[in-house]
Amino acid sequence: MNRAVFDVESYLAGLIAGDGHIEGKTNRVVISTNNSLFKLVVCDFLNSLGLKTSIVFDSKGGNVWKISVYSEAFQKEKISL
Repeated sequence: MNRAVFDVESYLAGLIAGDGHIEGKTNRVVISTNNSLFKLVVCDFLNSLGLKTSIVFDSKGGNVWKISVYSEAFQKEKISL
């Protein structure tokens, strides 16, 4: 296995497990943070993987940025394992 690919997959899994969740019905990944710089880093990282992100500031849910990602290919390859 390519070490670089393994590191990216491990980081992504840790990011979702630590700061996010996978929505049940849509399998959309949502990562939350209250740090606007970290939000930019995460979005750049996800975009570098070819994933489109959408960002929403949730003032009612704890004043956090919610980064959402949905990709059918990502769902089939990573989430369905």
